[in-house]
Amino acid sequence: MLAGQVDTGAVPLNLWRRSVDGAWSAYRQTVRTNNDVESWHARLNRRAVSSILPFYKLIVLLHSEARQVALCANVLSDRRMQRIQSRKAGQIQQKLVLLWDDLDSGRCSVEDVLRACSRMYARV
Repeated sequence: MLAGQVDTGAVPLNLWRRSVDGAWSAYRQTVRTNNDVESWHARLNRRAVSSILPFYKLIVLLHSEARQVALCANVLSDRRMQRIQSRKAGQIQQKLVLLWDDLDSGRCSVEDVLRACSRMYARV
């Protein structure tokens, strides 16, 4: 239904595809998985050393993590760091880029892209 409304113009295609402000579109955005969060959480647990961490030590640990955010953001924006991605996730990301290219060029519709995505992710 939604794909049909986007294709027929009931929902403007540029709104659907270009809301990169994070509102609700994942168009041309790298897919993130639970593994991204799990690896950060595991690293935080290793740095905590103990599973029972007093509140004041937790605050210090989280503060040190927060200070690294600006550094990581600068490194990522300068493209000096790459995200480590599993082979399977990389293959899915490549297929998504090809689908988005087909959508941009008019070789397929929004509905075609959504169907292809559902098939890709049904196998994962």
